[in-house]
Amino acid sequence: MSIQMCEKHWNKCVRTMKKRGFSHLISEDREQAVKRLQADINGGTMTRNYDPALHLMWNICHNLLDKTKEGVEIKQSDKPKCPLCLMESMTDEVITHYYMNNIADDISKQVIKHNLQG
Repeated sequence: MSIQMCEKHWNKCVRTMKKRGFSHLISEDREQAVKRLQADINGGTMTRNYDPALHLMWNICHNLLDKTKEGVEIKQSDKPKCPLCLMESMTDEVITHYYMNNIADDISKQVIKHNLQG
């Protein structure tokens, strides 16, 4: 399964992290976020490349994949799937909102721990 956050849910990730005061860390768009992630993987520094909205998305993807181990079936498709759209199809939007905010709170703690807050 190929994963790609839809525009609606990417914007929700961005808004969720901006509400926590991390606008200065968020990429201008998804493409820039991916480039920053690639730079980090290739030996960049966390302080230059960290994007909390992208980190939120990856945590959601990871947790969704954990759910598939618990017996939730995700049908294979040639089209990339948005993890939050998939989650909403399995639960409801209220649960997804609660889930997203819990992960965002954990990420906020990490941003503070690593002195990345503005």
